[in-house]
Amino acid sequence: MAQITLNSSGIASSGSLLLQTNGTTTQATVDTSGNLGLGVTPSAWGSSYKALDIGQVGTGVSGTAGNVFLAQGAYNDGSGWKRSQSSYAVNLFNAAAGAFYWFQAASGSTGSSISLTQAMTLDASGRLIVNGTSPYSTAALTLKETASLGSALALQNRNATQTWAIAVDSISVDDKKLVFIDVAGGPTGRMTLYPTGEVEITNLAGSGSRTVTANAAGVLSASSDSSLKQESLETEVVGLNALMQIQPKAYKWLDDIQKRGDEAAVEFGFFADQVAPIIPSAAPKGSDGLYGFYDRALLAVMTKAIQEQQAIITQLQADVAALKGQA
Repeated sequence: MAQITLNSSGIASSGSLLLQTNGTTTQATVDTSGNLGLGVTPSAWGSSYKALDIGQVGTGVSGTAGNVFLAQGAYNDGSGWKRSQSSYAVNLFNAAAGAFYWFQAASGSTGSSISLTQAMTLDASGRLIVNGTSPYSTAALTLKETASLGSALALQNRNATQTWAIAVDSISVDDKKLVFIDVAGGPTGRMTLYPTGEVEITNLAGSGSRTVTANAAGVLSASSDSSLKQESLETEVVGLNALMQIQPKAYKWLDDIQKRGDEAAVEFGFFADQVAPIIPSAAPKGSDGLYGFYDRALLAVMTKAIQEQQAIITQLQADVAALKGQA
């Protein structure tokens, strides 16, 4: 086969096709297999691969029937993938049959065989699988767990002022817990959702059990210290009169009826929208336009009612004692 060398002197010989400048500097090479190297001699791509090698870091674009490859640090000589540079880890992208695949491998000696790890897959159905090859059921996004990751799922945001993350950590082989993490703080777990349905929130931790309530901003808290409040002296706490006006109800929740029909549970309580006109603080309206029920407010009203009743009892006892003294 004839070799043609094009340079400034017009010298021709046999072998690969060389494009040279300054008479001796090869800028591009087309080898006998039809592979093109720009700034580098093409790696020993197999005859079924037609590749473009660019630069000295082993970056190549190649194609076979039904496949397009973009490789960094690798080439395929027909017997398998080999490392083209010892200094670089391998990254390989493959577009094939309507799907996309991403592979990775550690660095190694030049020319050595590569055991690729399939790091990510976008299949023909549009499902994305990270760190694996098969989707979970029909989920659009599947993230596979590995020991090195420590989590099956980790989502993290970073900017100049704050960081946060959400992770699914292993409790055992089969059980997972969803953890919301403050990365900037340590990282520190702020809230955990367990497979049993239990929720653990760090700012609610403390000695003993306490009632958890939400403030106007929707923030859950177990704190009720006077240092967090400003007393409204112009507002009177209602008592016995208001308590006598609200009506206890027996009821079933509509969503429970939809799920269980006649077996829906019967509860005792109040209709918040009926309580609101009588004890507004016990039935605040939420952002959804529906009234909620605030047990702590009713407890304060009940305490005031008991105090008023006790005052009546004490007065009656004094009246009875006075009548007995007159007898």
